[in-house]
Amino acid sequence: MEEGKFEISTQIDAGKVHYKRRSTIEERLLVYDPARCVGCLLCEIPCPVDAIDLGATGSVARDLVETPSLVVDMAKCTFCGICAETCPFNSYEFYIDGESIRGNEHYLTYDRSFEMDDTGLSAKGSELKTILEDRAETCPRGALVAGKKSLDFIERECIYCQGCVGSSNGLVINVKRAIEGAVEIDNTRCQGCGACRDICPTKAPYYPTGGIGARVEKVVIDERICNYCGACEKVCPVEAIKIKRVKINYRKGKVAPWTKMWTAAFENLKTELEE
Repeated sequence: MEEGKFEISTQIDAGKVHYKRRSTIEERLLVYDPARCVGCLLCEIPCPVDAIDLGATGSVARDLVETPSLVVDMAKCTFCGICAETCPFNSYEFYIDGESIRGNEHYLTYDRSFEMDDTGLSAKGSELKTILEDRAETCPRGALVAGKKSLDFIERECIYCQGCVGSSNGLVINVKRAIEGAVEIDNTRCQGCGACRDICPTKAPYYPTGGIGARVEKVVIDERICNYCGACEKVCPVEAIKIKRVKINYRKGKVAPWTKMWTAAFENLKTELEE
């Protein structure tokens, strides 16, 4: 390979799409897992070169088509790795010379946390089993699993919502969100089609009266389990949903040449709603 030249390749392995850029200096690899992707906007919005194109996310959610929710345009992609850190569902992995940037102090990442204190658990036997199973069910992503003595936390599945937060039966859980925001629904537009619930990775939208297809007075989004990803806004055919992301919690780490660009990318996730 000539110095200063790049080799770019794309291949599919075990259902994952591998985008690779190789030069005489380094090798960069972006791995996209369609199975984890929910078709939201949190990789498309911060991309500094508009290299990510979202596809027919609604049809994908309803299993009407078998295609990835998005495509990365290799003619535009600079292999910066921003998408791998802004995706809250771990749909991407990014490597430089075989090393993941996740946890690397030179790259920005969400400032979020899960804390559990089970020292107050005193129940035993079937009572303890019921307590743990009930608490595990509060997680919409299966990140909590009832163990023999406490809850097992599966970090990769956690989207850091507020579904499990609280104190009961001696079990205390606190979660710091990555994104703080709100949801606005225009019920004069909503047709009750159910597209938002189909696409939502946590099933936060629900219909208090009637069901999908029925006449509804009000569509509600349970913001305890909403992480403001924007998938519902993207898929709504009548633009009845608006997501407001007012604060993005992230850690900068050590300053690097790309810190300014990454900071702008995280800040670009913020949105404003019309008054």
